[in-house]
Amino acid sequence: VGKTYPVPPEMQGIDLCEVSNLPLPEELPTIYFGFDEAELSLQDKMALERVALMLRNMLNRRLAITGHTDNRGSAAYNEALSERRALVVKNYLEGKGIASDRLVYEFFGKRKPVNDCDNVPCTQEMHRLNRRTELSLPRSIPRLNRHWSQNE
Repeated sequence: VGKTYPVPPEMQGIDLCEVSNLPLPEELPTIYFGFDEAELSLQDKMALERVALMLRNMLNRRLAITGHTDNRGSAAYNEALSERRALVVKNYLEGKGIASDRLVYEFFGKRKPVNDCDNVPCTQEMHRLNRRTELSLPRSIPRLNRHWSQNE
């Protein structure tokens, strides 16, 4: 009681007791999948629980979810698989009480790999890093868009 602390200039004038005003974490988890799989592990669910908690406390923010695959298989098959991967994350968060209009998903199949396994030989670990769903907190997403089509 009675103590004062210096407040950084960028935080001055902000109600720090209002959770939605607090800075967001810089890194969100990336969910990795087994070959030809779109199921969440217990570890993934635990990570998504923390994301859901954060979103419940930051009501003015939306989450972008992007699904990816490795390069094995046809383009059409990987498009569908990457969509299932994005949707399993979206559906899990909705099941934890996050409104669907706050969750936007996009899927890329094998078009945006972390490791380009078409041009260099990849290890199993390099393929695993391509089989992912990434989460991000963009500053703005059109409110009416719940899904971004890769063809737009």
